[in-house]
Amino acid sequence: MMRWGDERAVTVQIGAVLLLAILFTALALYQVNAVPAENEVVEIEHNEDVQADLQQVRNAIVSVPGGNSGESRSVSLGTSYPTRTFAMNPGPMSGSLESEQLGDIEIKNAEPVDDSDQIVDDWEEGYPTYGLTYTPGYNEYQDAPQTRYEHGLLYNHHPNDERLNVGGQSQLVVDGDEITIVTLQGNYSESGQGTVSVDVREFSTSTNTVGVESDDDDPMEITLPTNSPDNWSDTFSETTDYNITTNDDSVTVEFNNTERTYDLRMAEVGVGDATRESPEERVEYIAELSGTDSTVLEFRDRFNNPVSNAEIRSIEDIEGLTEEIVNVDNLPESTGSDGRVSLEEADSVPTSSQKYTWIEETDSDGEATVELDVDSNALEQDDVVVSTTVMSEEDSEATFAEIIDVDLEGDNPEISVRAWKLFSDTVEGPIIGLPIGEEVEFDVASNTNVHIVATVDSDEEDLDNGENGGSEPPPNGDSDTELPDGAVAFNDESGAGQYEEGEETYTESDLESFDDDSADLRIKRDITSGSEGFDISAQTVHIGSDTDISTDGTNAEIQVQAENGIEMGSSTVSTEGTNAEIQMQTEGNIAMSSSTVSTEGTNAEIQIQAGGTISMQSAEVTTQGNNAEISISAAGAIDQAGATVLAENAGETIE
Repeated sequence: MMRWGDERAVTVQIGAVLLLAILFTALALYQVNAVPAENEVVEIEHNEDVQADLQQVRNAIVSVPGGNSGESRSVSLGTSYPTRTFAMNPGPMSGSLESEQLGDIEIKNAEPVDDSDQIVDDWEEGYPTYGLTYTPGYNEYQDAPQTRYEHGLLYNHHPNDERLNVGGQSQLVVDGDEITIVTLQGNYSESGQGTVSVDVREFSTSTNTVGVESDDDDPMEITLPTNSPDNWSDTFSETTDYNITTNDDSVTVEFNNTERTYDLRMAEVGVGDATRESPEERVEYIAELSGTDSTVLEFRDRFNNPVSNAEIRSIEDIEGLTEEIVNVDNLPESTGSDGRVSLEEADSVPTSSQKYTWIEETDSDGEATVELDVDSNALEQDDVVVSTTVMSEEDSEATFAEIIDVDLEGDNPEISVRAWKLFSDTVEGPIIGLPIGEEVEFDVASNTNVHIVATVDSDEEDLDNGENGGSEPPPNGDSDTELPDGAVAFNDESGAGQYEEGEETYTESDLESFDDDSADLRIKRDITSGSEGFDISAQTVHIGSDTDISTDGTNAEIQVQAENGIEMGSSTVSTEGTNAEIQMQTEGNIAMSSSTVSTEGTNAEIQIQAGGTISMQSAEVTTQGNNAEISISAAGAIDQAGATVLAENAGETIE
């Protein structure tokens, strides 16, 4: 009798093989199709983020004209893909950010309204300038654009030659009767996957404008070098007041109305390895300004901006510049901190109030020291006010800086600072502030750039720029001359940091009850109130340099609430009266270095609360009166180096 074998085991094996084949096929299809598609989404989102970063760099540059100083901005060159258990990712995406020389900006057929023809030659010779270009190195997003900055305009250049301005911007060079020229200097080149810092430094700026008009009925022309003449032509075509012509590497704007007068404002900005000439080398001409009681001479550079602390007798061709104006022997040794000399005060030594800045790299101990070339015998301790911040962060750490010492004992004052870093194994990415409840370790931050600012008041006649790249930028937001009469604040819709025509402005009474969570509110002029006080709520709140917010009534309150952050630029918030209260609250960071928050009166209270960090270096937070309290809290780090926090008859809480 024949017996057949049992074949059930063979069937199970075949099924297992088929199942494995299906799984491997599905995984292969996921690797080939899904992974590239998901990674492309990551790359597109990163490209949007880097455009936002570059928009901030652009805003820092275009905010310099009008007397503002530069800023440091971060740009994310690349990023990583999400971790996959079974599938594989390509290598990390990277990118590069580089500057390139565009050529010379030329102004032709123009003459100053005041007949100061000393600067016309500079206009004709041209002003060299650079652009910035971000080039992505994505693996999947093949149509990713280059993002370029030129002359205040940020635009995307796509592989198909299509060009689109980022964020719907319009050009800032010509706006009605105003012409704004900002040149960019310096070689900058960074590439890789991490975040880099772009330090925008002002080389020449002021609130000066020069009236210009066409020369002898020939239309005035401005030629801008560019990598994209067609894009600039399209941008300028939004107005019909000019003729636009292009060639391979430039665009020319011809002003049709030869009878019209324009206000020209110019500035120079540096990035990368750019360095500024000495004050004596920068002086190009002297402008005579008529005052009420005297004539003032302003020593200006080729951008029509004043040159401070220039040694007058070391200026090239000083005899020619002062000819028919004043005898050089009757002038002081140097120009003042405003670049001016009064003829009535020509024999006196000018008093200087000077702001110096340095960018220094810390040593192996995390320390950096700079020296002021000023006679320390002429200074008191209160004459020197110092603040310091870290300019860049590595991906795995957060850093902050403290002032170690301001030494006035030697021949020259020395300022010493130290940078620290915080790190935690339980927190991913850079730590913005010190997380509450996390165990962290502290260490010095070596080879880290720190930004040191020193303001010096001195009668010393030869205050100069120090030996470590010191300069004298005025604080951000120092000028309010552009605001219309009656306005004290504006909504910085463009993000440029200064008022631009068309932006919404606000009066003092508007700020007594202000609630606009979408507004970037910048308060530029002093405001004061009685018992009404101020209740301000916005997306961000900036209180300008030397700006005061005050009340002097019983039960008065000053409440400042901002979703993204609060910034005080050496400003003051104060109350006088019983039961007065100051509240400053934000989900973001509070920057209040060298600022004052104070109350005077019984039962007064100060509350400062941040969801991020609080930087209050050299700040003063004080109360005077019985039962007056101070409460300062933050979810991140609180940097109170050099700060004074004092409730005279109650207590202070800092957590």
